[in-house]
Amino acid sequence: MVEKIISLLEERDLNSRELLKKIDIESELLDITIADMMNKGIIIETNKKRYKLVSKTSLKKGIVHEKKNGSVVVEVDNDEIYILNKDKISNRDIVLVDIDSRYGNNDKIYGKVVKILERYNPNIVCEVIKRNDKHYAIYEDNLLTLYGDNLDELTSGYMVLLKRDTDSNNAKVLEVIGHKDAIDMSIT
Repeated sequence: MVEKIISLLEERDLNSRELLKKIDIESELLDITIADMMNKGIIIETNKKRYKLVSKTSLKKGIVHEKKNGSVVVEVDNDEIYILNKDKISNRDIVLVDIDSRYGNNDKIYGKVVKILERYNPNIVCEVIKRNDKHYAIYEDNLLTLYGDNLDELTSGYMVLLKRDTDSNNAKVLEVIGHKDAIDMSIT
């Protein structure tokens, strides 16, 4: 269904009623699909209550990066767009940004975030690995070095809630959940 909506919007912008006429689908299911497509940054709703493909706009989808000098950029296709409205976004959020051509008397590209598509959550659950009195965890093929106040009680096999540090392979132990082999342990 998503492919059909994309195909129809390639031709022109459409509203919900027009989409319902062209696709044999229930109104509720169309609404859910459209909401999902908007949340993923595939389409946007225009001021005229029509849906438009993001690829047919000046909007770009990218990842927020905070630089050491305090500036915030969105990385899009190996370009850095310097963000003018950085108060509601966080490092590693996925956003839609609109290029603002009014700024930039240098080689920098400037833009404004128009929508946050996905918030970065640095909290993860991992299994502890203890080696040579050091505590580690493996997450997405990365070896994380653990730190925190409650490491003394941890041995290999404990499950912990971690907060990953930005731009490093360190993580703080926020909470000890329990040992993975405990009878009442179940993580979903």
